[in-house]
Amino acid sequence: MSLNSKWETKYKWDICLMIPVILLPFIIYIHLLFSREKNFIQFFNFTYYHGFINNEIFIWSLLNFLIPLGLLTIMYLTVINRWKYFLIPLICLYIIGFLTTLNYFTSIQNGINSKMGILILFLAVFLLVFADKTLFKTYRRRFFSLPIKSFFDPGIKNHFDVISEKLSIIRKERNNYTTQQYLKNIYNIKLRLFYEIKKYGNVKAIKSQSKFNEFIIAIILIMAIIIWFIPYYVPNGLQYLNIGGYTIKSYGFNDVSLYIWFISRKLIVLIFLTVWYLTSPHWWKFAILSPIILYGYQFWEAAQDISYIDSQGNINVFPIIVLVIFILMSLSKMMKFRAHMFDYHDELIEEIEEVIGSLINDEVSMKEFYKKYEKIKGNILYANNSNKQYLKILMNFENEIDEQLNLKNNF
Repeated sequence: MSLNSKWETKYKWDICLMIPVILLPFIIYIHLLFSREKNFIQFFNFTYYHGFINNEIFIWSLLNFLIPLGLLTIMYLTVINRWKYFLIPLICLYIIGFLTTLNYFTSIQNGINSKMGILILFLAVFLLVFADKTLFKTYRRRFFSLPIKSFFDPGIKNHFDVISEKLSIIRKERNNYTTQQYLKNIYNIKLRLFYEIKKYGNVKAIKSQSKFNEFIIAIILIMAIIIWFIPYYVPNGLQYLNIGGYTIKSYGFNDVSLYIWFISRKLIVLIFLTVWYLTSPHWWKFAILSPIILYGYQFWEAAQDISYIDSQGNINVFPIIVLVIFILMSLSKMMKFRAHMFDYHDELIEEIEEVIGSLINDEVSMKEFYKKYEKIKGNILYANNSNKQYLKILMNFENEIDEQLNLKNNF
């Protein structure tokens, strides 16, 4: 029997999403590799004049739109709650901002109002929603749940090895058992494995949040969208700006409007990353701490007396990020093993179903149980019963089978 590896596939998807979340913020330092003297990009015989003072600032500007766009896209695709749709305006703004930096549009307002801008955004949103409803629909249905105590208990692997070895012996000696005896043996193995899964980790369905929580998060995301436009209402050329008795300085930027633009972009990213971290049910949610830490430091750094921003000074927070990466590596190792356990458990269930199916040819009394099982299995996704009601139905049915076949035994 081939192993159904749906949980290992789920684990691989987790890793593929976790890695870019960790690494995307570090792409910002690519701008340090570009020239501060040249104001054009040359690639073979092609020369592109971007209009910025130098290449370093041009690349930095591009990355300030591209990195949050990547993070927002992953966030949108992995969130199940309805407030995710409030991320779409932010995604659109970052797309237009990126294209404006490339001089495709004269300004963000021009890009939003132009026919070409609307067409580009329509295609981008269509592709995003399409990926959301197809590729990621199955991914979001269930997630791994890890009890904290399982982090410090090394016994899980030893227990699994014992169970696996015992099952291997039973399968080798299958010809020595009657069909009912074999079913009894593998059923008890399945019960023991299920106990280990419940003890050291579980699989849960992702549930939507309450309407009140969704409303609060939606308001927060709307505020982030409003913050985006604030810098455009600040007059250019001011070195100081008084608001309600509080003075905002330019802190080394050309003027206050540019300073507010910089901190507003960092603040917007911090807002949606914090929402994402607090609401994510996935085990790899700690990867979101990497951009939160880096953007938080960059936000604080903007008000300090330094010569360069988003530069070598950020190395101060690298030890914390390295610690986060180490924790994630440890978690990923544990999750890989648990994914194998879940697949092993599913394989056992499939084998039990096959054996029960073969029994109906030998024992007439089993036919009614098998028909009842197929009916429950077929209707479980379409009926109006609550989860608790179905759990009660399944538990009663399990007890009926136990009594019929006398399955339960000490492991």
